[in-house]
Amino acid sequence: MNQLNPGSKNWIPKYLELMGGEDLMLDVSTAQKVSLTELIHALSFQTGIVFGYPSELLFYRGDTSKWTIDEKLTVLLFEHLLYDYLIQQKEKPFCKDAFLETLLGFYEHYNSGSVLNVLKFFVKDPPFAKVETILAKRVHIRKVYSSKFWVNYLCNSMVYLDVIAFHEFLNLGEKPETHYQRYAETVLRVIVQASKIDGEIDKQEQTILDVFLASAQIPEPKKNDVKQARVNLSTIEELAGLIPQGAPVLLREYLLDVAVLTIFSDLEVIHVELDFLQELNKLLGFSENELNTSIGLIQSFVIANNHKVAFLQENSSYDKLYASFSSRWIKILGRNTDKLVEELKESKELVFLVKKSLHKELSIEEKEKVSNQFKDIIKSMPALAIFMLPGGALLLPLILKIVPALLPSAFRENETEKE
Repeated sequence: MNQLNPGSKNWIPKYLELMGGEDLMLDVSTAQKVSLTELIHALSFQTGIVFGYPSELLFYRGDTSKWTIDEKLTVLLFEHLLYDYLIQQKEKPFCKDAFLETLLGFYEHYNSGSVLNVLKFFVKDPPFAKVETILAKRVHIRKVYSSKFWVNYLCNSMVYLDVIAFHEFLNLGEKPETHYQRYAETVLRVIVQASKIDGEIDKQEQTILDVFLASAQIPEPKKNDVKQARVNLSTIEELAGLIPQGAPVLLREYLLDVAVLTIFSDLEVIHVELDFLQELNKLLGFSENELNTSIGLIQSFVIANNHKVAFLQENSSYDKLYASFSSRWIKILGRNTDKLVEELKESKELVFLVKKSLHKELSIEEKEKVSNQFKDIIKSMPALAIFMLPGGALLLPLILKIVPALLPSAFRENETEKE
């Protein structure tokens, strides 16, 4: 039986043995359609690794029902690293040994303290065994907090930093200057600033900070510095000095994502918080579209996974988040209403299916038609380019519920008559 068990030793050789089989299909074809950084960012939401929650594996399609959350996240981290390696080495035949040696070289530089201990005590182990040990250590965090908020939702919320740094490592073809500790400290400082921008750190924001602090594999004195920053750090200018110069795009996107996550955690966003996000977005070198993309992806991911999130089990919380999501995208889509309506006039079948989806589940074939036709329409609308990415599929069902509200009443009536 080709069952993968990441809770036992030698799971990496088993995984590599399954590559190409029905339980493990490697598909990197979408990498040809968008930039690699856009793809990695979108996929991080699709799989959940951006928040440290393994909602979906990249390649493995076998039974995972008996896996722990840590085991799923370990495999998912391995898959994301493998994915980036496969794409950047696509002109060469894949060599398992070369990939594992690259991973070891990366981790030895990236988080040298803990990895050197692994290599020292397991010096006689083959590369795959060392990688298994390293990945297990990268994922695991002590569950020391009692809150049922994001603690139950997140595993190691900082593990996505490994994906970001490995991408930089492969791109440079040499050892990057930035180490894990600098990355982690910057993320923590952004969370602190986002959580206190309205003058106080509420319960949900404090819990998120606790989770990220627990996840950060940095020395205790550095964690204490972050805690002290809750009192000292107060301006966007001070925050600017903490962001590594020449920070890679993926890291800058992640800093924006964690800021959005923190501010939207209590489901209430006030003007001063939105102003902070806009200032941070500008500081990171992004346009308004990147901020809207971050907000949309985070909200849609939480909505799509609400049954797994403790605080969203209350209908009032879910309704509030959905209302916030809808109002934001009504505004974004509303700016393109004229163009959207014009395009929809040429896609009567799409309008029919969208309206049908509001009261009846669409078939697989109908969903595919909706997805393809909607993507054709939004190709000419830059603000909606996110839907062209793999992770944009999370947004599509929700956006389709909003579209009918934007259509002129006469247009809606005509479509109703057609039905």
